[in-house]
Parts: sequence; structure tokens; C-alpha cells
Amino acid sequence: MRLKATARYCILQAAFWSTFSAILAYAGMYLLDKGLSNTEIGYILSLGSILSAIAQPVVGGFADRSKKLILHKLLMTFSVIIMILAGMLLSFNKVFWMVFLLYTLIIAFSQIMTPLTYSLAMFFVSKGIPIDFGIARGIGSLAYAICSAILGVLIERQGVNVIIYAIIAIYILLIIAIATFHFKGIDENAKNAVTDEGKSTGDNLSLIGFILRYKRFFIVIVGNILVFVSHNIISNYMFQIYDNIGLTSSEMGYGIFIAAACELPALFLLSTINKKVPSGTLFKFAVFFIFVRNVVMYLAKNMVVMYFSMSLSMLGYGIFAGASILFVENIIDYNNRVRGQAMMTMTTALGSFVGSLMGGVIIDRFSVNTMLLISSIMALAGAVIVITAGERGLTSLEQK
Repeated sequence: MRLKATARYCILQAAFWSTFSAILAYAGMYLLDKGLSNTEIGYILSLGSILSAIAQPVVGGFADRSKKLILHKLLMTFSVIIMILAGMLLSFNKVFWMVFLLYTLIIAFSQIMTPLTYSLAMFFVSKGIPIDFGIARGIGSLAYAICSAILGVLIERQGVNVIIYAIIAIYILLIIAIATFHFKGIDENAKNAVTDEGKSTGDNLSLIGFILRYKRFFIVIVGNILVFVSHNIISNYMFQIYDNIGLTSSEMGYGIFIAAACELPALFLLSTINKKVPSGTLFKFAVFFIFVRNVVMYLAKNMVVMYFSMSLSMLGYGIFAGASILFVENIIDYNNRVRGQAMMTMTTALGSFVGSLMGGVIIDRFSVNTMLLISSIMALAGAVIVITAGERGLTSLEQK
């Protein structure tokens, strides 16, 4: 049962993270090809992120308050919306304001979906379905890596519009994976009937109430925003960073593949590591190495050092991707966990908002190196806040 349940969630995660490869990893290249400046690309990436950041806690709260599981419907609805927007982009890719609007909305809806995919798995885990989240998230990173490498080659051969066709195709696969993600014997109409060993408070808090109850968590959220300003500057302006030292789109694709592939050991071993190391400790370790990766990338002057910086994803985002989810599950009560996951994911969206806005302006007015230096400083500040304010979390053995 464990292998079957995990395998099914692996398929869902693979499809979901492949969409991010198409939408975000190559956003800069696609939008530059359509005549936008780095500053204008920053506006698109930042607006998409801030829209998702505003919507995520609202959508999460709505899902928490529902008397039945509605995550499947929400995820499939957002997927269809993105496919429609992508189809429109094929028709209006020469109209500046349409490209601006459509790509902004695609980014927003794709990011809104992130905490919902996590919560979908955690719902079934709470009902006794044995899903290994670390392995599934690792497969998602592997799919992201493979998709990035393939797209890098296809773009050189077929042009940037292949990105939009890839988005549509991958979301079709994702809808199928979501629609079939059900388990026999699981009652999906009594979402809040089961609590986790009495830890649930039995209520659904307002956003202000949530912040007041989980004050330390909110401080961690603030620090994490700064960390992800750094992380998203790198992710959203990857093409410009590679181009700055004379590397091509295919070399960028290989670099993304290295980063995602290096995340796999951390994610695959996450459950084993968490038996001895609390989720909060893992979380703090990860944000520190996100800072280290940024510094190494700032110092990189050739392909070898650049690829080394990408490999540090194993200790940074590779651990963060799983540990952050477990951290929320450990410190937030049952009835507010979708919102908790949404707020954690919101930090990446807000980080992307600030990072995208800053990154484009800094590149146009100064240089890529200046952008990476400022990014490193913000990552350090965020890591200090998270390490100082973050709670210990639990090991998987302590949860039992």
C-alpha cells in the first residue's frame, strides 16, 4: 500500500513541478524574445507572485473551512484556467499588454496551486494513507530537471514558443493525475472529523487570529521572505546570469538539471534523516545553504563554478522543499494546516515579487553581479531571522 500510494503521488508531483520548469525557468528567455526588457520582465514576475501571495492564504482558508475535501476541484480548475491563458498567449504573443497580462496570470495561478498539492497529500496521510512525501517531492525535482534539460534543447531547435506548447501538454497530464488521486475507503466528505491526537483546536482562525496564535511562525515567515528574495532572483533571472558569463540556453538547461538532480538525495532520504533530526533544525540548515549557494554563484566566473553552485541545491532548496512542509505540519494545528502551508508557500511568492522587481531594475541600471551581491546580503539577513526565531519542530519518531 505504501509503495502504491507514494507512486501515485510521485506522478502528481512530477507533472506539477514540470509545469514550473516551463513557466518560470524559461520565463526570462521567452519574455525577452517577445521584446520585453529585464525591468518589464521583473514587473510580470513580481505581479504574478504578489497576486498569488494575496490569494494563497484566502484559498487555503476557504479549503480549511470546507466540510468536504475540495482540493481536487480547486487544482483541476486552476489547471484549466492556466491552459486557457496559455492558449490565448499563442494567439496574442505579439501584443505587449496581452503578453504582460496573460503571463502574469499564468504565474499567479501556478503558484496558488503549490500549497494545495502539499495539503492534498497531507490530508490522505492524516487518514492513514502511507505516502512518503520526501520521495514524491524528489521525483518532482527530477521531473523538473529532465523537463528543463529537454526544453533547453528544444528551444534552440524549435524556438521559444515551444515553451507554451509544453505548458499546455504538461497541465493535461497534471489534471489526469489529480483526477485519479483518490483512495478506496477514505471518506472525503468529513474533512475535519479526524484530529491528530487531540492537537486540533477545533476552530478555523481568521488571518489575523492565525498570526496572533503563531507569532514565532510569523517571524519565521518574514525571514523566509528575505531568503526567497535571494532564491527567486536566481531562479527568475537564470538566463541573464548564465548569459553574463557567456553560457547558452542549453548550458543553462543542464545547470538546472544538475540543481534539481542534486536535490534528489536530500528529498529521498528526508524521512530517514527526520527520524533523528527535527524538522525545524533541517529547515534552518536549508535556509543557510540557500545563502551559501547565492554567494558561490556571485563568485562564479565559468561553467565549472556555476555548476558547483547549482549542486549546492542538495543542501539548500533540496532539504527546504521537504523540511518546510514537515515543519508546518509539526507546529500548526490540524484545522489550520492548509492555511499554514499556504503561508509558507506565500513566502516564496512574496520573495519572488520583491526579487523579480528588484532583479530586473538592478540588471538594467547596474549589472548582474550587483544583483547577485544584493541578493546574497538579503539571503544572509533572512537566514539569521529564521535560525533565531524558528522552533525546533519534531522528529518523525517523536510524532509517533
